[in-house]
Parts: sequence; C-alpha cells; structure tokens
Amino acid sequence: MEVLHSFDTTNNHYKILDLGCGNGLLLKHLLDNSYLEIEPFGVDFLENSILQAKNLLHKEFQSNFICCNFIDYDFSHFPYDFVFLDPYHLQQNEVEFITKVLKHTKTAVIFYTYYDVLENLKYNSVKEFPILKPFMLDSFEHQEMSFAILHKK
Repeated sequence: MEVLHSFDTTNNHYKILDLGCGNGLLLKHLLDNSYLEIEPFGVDFLENSILQAKNLLHKEFQSNFICCNFIDYDFSHFPYDFVFLDPYHLQQNEVEFITKVLKHTKTAVIFYTYYDVLENLKYNSVKEFPILKPFMLDSFEHQEMSFAILHKK
C-alpha cells in the first residue's frame, strides 16, 4: 500500500495496529501486498469480526487480535510502528485518545476511511472529520480510501 512507502523503511520488521480492525481485511491487504515484513495487531469490539480476522490472517498472528472497545485498549504490545484508525468511530470529545495513540507509536497514526462513508457524510477527504481538525495532517488518496497521516515528531 503506497501510504507506507513514504516512510523510512530501513527497518526490517514493522508492528502495525489497526484500531477497529473489523474482519482484518486492511491488515491482510498489507501483509499480502507490501514488501515490508509486517506483524499485524487488531482490536475490535465485535467478537465475530475478531474471529473473522483471526481466520483470515496467518495462524501465527491469531493471538495479536483482541475483542474490546479500542478506546479501552491498553497498548500492551507497544510501541507500534504504525497505528491505523478510522475516525468515523471516534466522538469529538475523544481528541485526547488520539494523543494517547500517538504516544504509543514510533512513526505515525494513519487515519483512513472508505469513500462510501465520506460520500454519506458529504466529506471529500478523511481530513474533514471534525475530530481531526486540531491536528496537522498529511493526506493521501487511494482508489477506495482516503488517508490522513499524523506524524510522530
């Protein structure tokens, strides 16, 4: 996925956390299509989604997926190299959660959402989510998704 290509990739192993991972398709896509060595982690509040993610991804990663509300996640395997997060699942009063997430990443928090969600909300980019307004973000558009990147300084 091109969004990761803009970062320093001299490291040979990347821990990537998807908060609100659903069935794990984004992480599966990264594992299958990236030239990077990725160790995926996922959190979702729907038990059925976590079961799907565990079945979709390689067996050695199954213990990296847990069922809980990601707002309550303890970041037990941190620091992560990248954290993916769909801001659609956040409330405006959860800005401090974004700061907490950034604290537990080495490189960046990557916000993403699908264009059908943006269309329903009448947004053109993921950067238009009100909760992301206080942050300086770089953006990247993909054919199916919109990305905004919050770099760790």
